[in-house]
Formats: sequence, structure tokens, C-alpha cells
Amino acid sequence: MSAEHKTPLSGEDRATESAEEPSIFVQPEGRDWFLAWLIGLADTYNIEQVITLTVGGTLITGRLIGGWRYFKELGQLILNADVAARVDDPSSFQAELAESYSQWTEVYPEPDPSKWAQKDQPIANPNPRYIHLRNVKFITADGVAISSAGTLWRGKLAAVDGFSLGEIGPGV
Repeated sequence: MSAEHKTPLSGEDRATESAEEPSIFVQPEGRDWFLAWLIGLADTYNIEQVITLTVGGTLITGRLIGGWRYFKELGQLILNADVAARVDDPSSFQAELAESYSQWTEVYPEPDPSKWAQKDQPIANPNPRYIHLRNVKFITADGVAISSAGTLWRGKLAAVDGFSLGEIGPGV
């Protein structure tokens, strides 16, 4: 039984998606179908979980979140940023900038956990290209942890070498 390779879909490609839903198991070389499924759960149902990724020899640990949540929170971070010394009208600038960041939530459908009970409900994005994390810590090869509370991270799914569910790192 041979699986047909299709061009991977992402939230960014949703506008051109065909009527036929691709299978979660049809992933381009180098992408893990199980990790793609976990990302789909976050995107579709807002199911978040702590995960540790290996990317180019660095451990990246944080809470897996959906793309919609990522862009929503990115807009909030901009609203809370200190831009007072950089522009003439900081509150107006922040509001416009936050809106421009938050508009990218339109790329991803808003998660709806109530759809979980519907047996025929497909994962909204079975072939994601990006993975989104919140409260990220980077752990270097020599064991140094670099973190900042609330840090958001977006990375290419194809760049992930491996992953573990849960947090891994020094002092964990």
C-alpha cells in the first residue's frame, strides 16, 4: 500500500486548499505525522501541552499552542510593550501594531473544543508547516537554560529533529 505524497498544507495555504482533505499520515519527508497531529489538536481544539523539541542540537521546551492563539498572544505582547520613548503617540501606535499582529489569527480558524465530541470532525490543518510554543526555554548543548516568561516561539516543523512530551532540561 503506497501513500501518495501531496503538497503540504498550512494555515497559510488554507485559502487555496482543495475540497479533498489530506491525510494526517501523508507528510513530506522529514516531518513526523504524530507531531503534526499534536499541532492539529492545538490548532483545532485548543489542546495545549508541554513539549520539548530538539532543533539543530538545541533543546526547546515550552507549551505547544495553536497558530490562532500564537498570533492573538503576540498582539497582546505588543499592547503591553514599552514603546513610549520611540513614537509620538504610543497608545495609538501600539493599538495599530497589536491589531496588525492579531490580524494573522485569520490564517488559522479559532479553536473550538466543543467540536471534539463530533466523530467526523477532521483536524483543521493535517499538514502544518509551523509549530508554535509559549513560555519557551532554550537549553544549549552545554546545559545552560535561557528563558523569559511568556516568550512566544514559532518554528518550522521540518526543522524539528525530535521531540518529547513534557519538559526536559536542567533543574526540571
